[in-house]
Amino acid sequence: MMRLRSLGVLVGVLGITMLAACGSDETNDGGSGATAGATGGSAGNAGQAGTGGDAGQGGATGGSAGEAGAAGNAGSAGSGGATALCEPFAVDLHVADTWYFTLSDTESHVQEPSAWDFKLAKSGKGPWITLGAGVEAINLGNGDSFLDVIEAPDAGFDGDPDLIGDTWRSGGAGETGYTMSENIYVLKLDDGTYAKLTVTMAKAGKVAFDAFHQSDGSRNLVCTMP
Repeated sequence: MMRLRSLGVLVGVLGITMLAACGSDETNDGGSGATAGATGGSAGNAGQAGTGGDAGQGGATGGSAGEAGAAGNAGSAGSGGATALCEPFAVDLHVADTWYFTLSDTESHVQEPSAWDFKLAKSGKGPWITLGAGVEAINLGNGDSFLDVIEAPDAGFDGDPDLIGDTWRSGGAGETGYTMSENIYVLKLDDGTYAKLTVTMAKAGKVAFDAFHQSDGSRNLVCTMP
């Protein structure tokens, strides 16, 4: 009789233990479900210019893996180098009858240098532009503005020293002011580099130019006004 009672107690204890164990499993399952892996890391920061960021890390260990964070947005590309400057300059034919110009340094000279790209001189027809030795040019007309002429032509240059002459003006008079034709001239210098030129004003002996010389030998004539 004592043996049967002891056996009953043992069975009761085992039952309670099993119920406790089952309750523990349910609690663990619920905890596991409740603590599922966190969502993946936030979007990565952009790396070098134009490169996307790294994906975010997965969820914490022990839970379900979180979704990977989205790649970071690409960084903005860096700004390009500064654009070369055009070179405005002016001379006075009341100071000297002839001015010589070197476009490699955009300088004007009263005394004739050993080499020059063009000269401006008084003549019976008014101020006249003459090309220097070895210099060729193209008259592009006035269909485009000075700034809009961004590349030298690859052919068609003429070595006639009087190609520009007085074509830079279309009327008017020296004392009251000439009317500009607004023609743009592209020059191929003796060293093979390119330049562009236009006359912007001529009045009472004063003559003003816009010029740009591309020193790297390319046909790129892009420049901005200072």
